Amino acid sequence: MADKLSHQFDCSEGKFDSNNEVLIYKDHNDGNQWFVVNDDRSISPSLSPHMVWAWNGEKMVLKKKGESEDVLIFDELEPSFQPSHYMKLTLQSHPGKGIVFTGEEK
Repeated sequence: MADKLSHQFDCSEGKFDSNNEVLIYKDHNDGNQWFVVNDDRSISPSLSPHMVWAWNGEKMVLKKKGESEDVLIFDELEPSFQPSHYMKLTLQSHPGKGIVFTGEEK
């Protein structure tokens, strides 16, 4: 789902806890890099479907579904367990915003 095939979104340190950072990291294709697009167009870790991507004002993090008003909802994503590598990540929940890979790694 990241901009380059050699990078993917990643739940930091393989943890699925609330407030754990979701970042872009080198592709190692472990379970903490697997995600699903939900019916409401939010995104959850495949191995932790009760968590969703959210924005805490500084970075993308995980939150429990229903725990936060800052859940990221995307404009054009279709619910899927097998999203393509390239997906437009324009946000419906934060108008005029989107997720863009700048080349910065953490």
